[in-house]
Amino acid sequence: MVVAVKHMSIPIHFIGPTKPIKNNLPGLLLDDERYTRFQLKLISHLINLKEPTKILFLDFFNPGLDILRYHHEQKGIHAKYGALLHGGTFFDDDIYSMPWLRGFESAWAEIYDVVYVASNYAKRKLPSRIYNKAKVLPWGLDSFKKINHFKNKKYDVIFPHRLSPDKGVEDLIKIVKFLPMIKFTITSPQEYQTIKSNLYYKELKKSNNVNFILGQNQIQHAHTLSQSNIVLSCAKQETFGYSVMKSVLYGCIPVLPKNQCYPEFFRKEYLYQTMPEAVNMIKKYTSIKQGVRPIALKIKNSEKLSFKNHLDDFFGKK
Repeated sequence: MVVAVKHMSIPIHFIGPTKPIKNNLPGLLLDDERYTRFQLKLISHLINLKEPTKILFLDFFNPGLDILRYHHEQKGIHAKYGALLHGGTFFDDDIYSMPWLRGFESAWAEIYDVVYVASNYAKRKLPSRIYNKAKVLPWGLDSFKKINHFKNKKYDVIFPHRLSPDKGVEDLIKIVKFLPMIKFTITSPQEYQTIKSNLYYKELKKSNNVNFILGQNQIQHAHTLSQSNIVLSCAKQETFGYSVMKSVLYGCIPVLPKNQCYPEFFRKEYLYQTMPEAVNMIKKYTSIKQGVRPIALKIKNSEKLSFKNHLDDFFGKK
């Protein structure tokens, strides 16, 4: 969004950090104490805004939103609230499925005026309170540049996803064992000291055909993706799939489940329904090492995938 707003004339201000913090989370949750402490500061900062008219949150998951809404009620402030929704307890196999969270999601849904989701698949999963406020706009790829030449493919299959149940790592382990002659590369922004306690990491390290690349920054990771032949997903819950989108833009051939959001964005010849189908597709596509990459995305112009659409819809309309 920071990149997208540079090409717009609407005065939009960002509150909070615009650079990612180091990923050293040892467990399966996506946040730690750093998040909860910052969330308190963020709500406090928003309370101090004198007369906000429109506030767009980057995540529907928003502890403390009720405090902000109550403050605006006290001050007679009529602000428009929006959010991007990435997951929730109403998605099967979502990593955040805590029972206590469901009531809060319902309350947040009452506060938001509009909720953006990245796919029709995601919208179909929403409970009615959120569904009626939801708009489908795929997430933006504004900060990713398409690479037109793909050479020096040295990695057979790349798996650029979290090692967690919602990413289908158990299926990945089975596929790895089915294809001992294929080299699998798994990337993670985490360093060894953080990821070494992950049970999936320990299991995958036992396979001779698995290589890990850890702790890369965005530039290094993009280079690794461009050197990879196939990107594999085994996701059990995916509403957009940034890792796959980036990989395809950087020249990977996708092998993806024929469910979740993937059929909306990718052609059917890159989607599998069963484990044997995935294995056979990997065998087939590993033979394509160099040269022109096949067209996998249904969207002809990836530049249409932009956060300018969200910003214009939320801030541009009166």
